Amino acid sequence: TATQKLSQPLVLQPGDYFPAVERLEAALAQAGYFIGAADWYYTAETAEAVANFRGDMGLAPEGHADRALLRRLGVQVTYGFGGC
Repeated sequence: TATQKLSQPLVLQPGDYFPAVERLEAALAQAGYFIGAADWYYTAETAEAVANFRGDMGLAPEGHADRALLRRLGVQVTYGFGGC
């Protein structure tokens, strides 16, 4: 459906372009894992920072960020739409 196509994926990975990537990169930068300007693009540098963070957390050092990892970093992954 159209809603599914617009929703945030369950896993962020290289090539993705979403607002949550900017928040992920900012959180990784604050934790000392990401150097550079945070933006919506999930690049190889983002994947490397995620892999390093995952490795330090005792997880498999992979370059994707699932919702559990995003929550661990304090990154909001759900969106609410205000009403009247």
